[in-house]
Amino acid sequence: GPKTTKELAEMKGISQSGISKLTKRLLEKKYVYQERQLNDRRSFNIVLTGEGKAFLNRVEDFGKEIMNLIE
Repeated sequence: GPKTTKELAEMKGISQSGISKLTKRLLEKKYVYQERQLNDRRSFNIVLTGEGKAFLNRVEDFGKEIMNLIE
């Protein structure tokens, strides 16, 4: 579900500035969008779009194909 950049950084063990840079690129590609939090108007949740989900599915399928080739 939706997560803040801070939550994503903590989950992945990446700096918050690193996640912010990645998020910016994903926003440009329309793979995610920002949704203002209701309880804190200064914070945003990062939400995966349909295009983002499709991209992740393609990457997952590609990974499976690669694994099948090397097994």
